[in-house]
This record gives sequence, structure tokens and C-alpha cells, in this order.
Amino acid sequence: IPYKREIQQATEKKIAKYNEAQAKYEAAKAVFDEQCKKAGDKIYRTVSNVDGVMLLKVRTSPALHLNDPMFEDAIVAAREAVNGTYIGSFLNKSAIKDSRSIKIGYKFVDVLQEDNSISRYLEYKGHGSIDEERDNVIKNPANPARYVVTYENNVDPELRKHWVAGTTIKIIDRQTNELLAEKTIFAFEPGQGSTVTERQPWAFAQYCPEMKTDTETRIFVDKVLQPFQLTPSFNGDEK
Repeated sequence: IPYKREIQQATEKKIAKYNEAQAKYEAAKAVFDEQCKKAGDKIYRTVSNVDGVMLLKVRTSPALHLNDPMFEDAIVAAREAVNGTYIGSFLNKSAIKDSRSIKIGYKFVDVLQEDNSISRYLEYKGHGSIDEERDNVIKNPANPARYVVTYENNVDPELRKHWVAGTTIKIIDRQTNELLAEKTIFAFEPGQGSTVTERQPWAFAQYCPEMKTDTETRIFVDKVLQPFQLTPSFNGDEK
């Protein structure tokens, strides 16, 4: 019967389409799982009583690029703080909240600008965005921070065709050029770029290791460059 044959053909097409999508997902997931073997923290040396850090790069907003498989900063899509909030996360004393503690902020953050000048952001007071607190910015400080925080994004086309992205956060001693620590994170978009019902692909990424907060970079840096903290006899708590 022609009608039944049409139904059968339509069903077969749906099954074939599903099988194709499933095979594509499984191939991509295998690539992601392989990359995850390289993910995680590597800490070679820690430093205590650090006043401030230098950021060579600042994470940028993914809002306009969530559908782009080659978006350079895809790893932070809807997860990591960006722009002024990223800078402020290193200064704000209440910015780092996890299951263990609330950590103190650094006294200052030096940010390398596109013209190679340096802007020093001082303690964040929490009034508006950090970008608006121009009175708290010093241009080209005499003694830039010794310890550098930067990152390198993985934009390998062979990975990106599977919607797999990566980034490596690096902490460097600028005085000795020593790599103090590095953290590698990978992201995987299980929908493989699907935009059905206005879906924004990178916003649904899975991560290894898992990104639990929007301050993962700051949390990692804190493990390596421990912010300066006053002793009990100087912090105003003495009786």
C-alpha cells in the first residue's frame, strides 16, 4: 500500500538521521574524552604573601559568538567572569566563594593594555563595575607585579570541528621566567552546534575539569599565589 510505504520511508529517514547524529556525537565525545586526559592542575611552586598580580589578557564576553565553533574564548562561554568582572574577581574580597571559604583579594591587579602600557586597578569597592572606578586606576606603576597570570586558548580546527575547545591558564614569575603552575580545561558541546529552538551551542558545554563557579581562574591562582594577609596582631582584631 503506497500510504504505508511512505510512512515506512519517513520512519527510515528519521532513524537514519538519528543514527547519523548519534555517530557524530559519539565520535566527538571520544575526542573530548581523549583531550580530558590532559586536563587539570599542575602546580610546580607556590608563593605566599603576594600583594598583586599582572594579567596579560582579560577574558572577553562570548555573547555574540556562542554559535561559532571557532570562537577563541569558547571555553569561558557563560561560565567564566569577563571584562571588568574578570579583573574585579582578583580584587573583591567576597568574589571567591566555594564550599571551603571566602578568600581575601589581592591589593592590586596590573593589566597589560593593547598599547603595552599597564593599568593598575586598586582595591575594588563594589560601586558599579570596576571599569567605572577610574579613581582607582594608576597608569604605568613604577613597579609592575612580579607574577603574571595569562592563558592560551586551543583553537585547533581538528578539535573545533567536533565542538571541542580548550584553554591553559599559566602563572609565571616574570623575574625569573619560571612557570609556576598551569591549569588546562576542555569544553565539549554535546549538541554539536544545534541551534534548534534558538539554542546557543557553547552555553551548553560540558567541562573537564568541571567549572563550578565564574571565578575558576581566580580560584586556581589563589592556590599558587597566596594573597598577602595581615597577621592577627595587625588586622584590628586584637583585644
